[in-house]
Amino acid sequence: MEAVHLDMTPKGFPEMGRPAPRSESTRPAAASAPSRPAAPDRSSLDQAAQELASHFKVNVDVVRDSSGRNVVRIMSPDGRRLLRQMPPEEVIRLADQARMGSIKGLLTFMV
Repeated sequence: MEAVHLDMTPKGFPEMGRPAPRSESTRPAAASAPSRPAAPDRSSLDQAAQELASHFKVNVDVVRDSSGRNVVRIMSPDGRRLLRQMPPEEVIRLADQARMGSIKGLLTFMV
């Protein structure tokens, strides 16, 4: 009985030990700086903050941090304790979820 040699190398792959030739289409793209999502406008942020405040019965303040970005602070109902601080984008998302009734309590998102 004669031995049969089967070539199991997938087509298009270089042989072991030899580097694959690089064409323009296989070169990695130049790394670009990660883009930041656009910050929500102030009126939509204020509206979302009001919705969260009324829905969860907490105080919500929009302040500027040391870098000049808006930051939302969720305070206890009496305004003495900071419960959570978050970026504006997250406040918009939470207000949307609260509007749809898909979240029950603000503390579930504090982890």
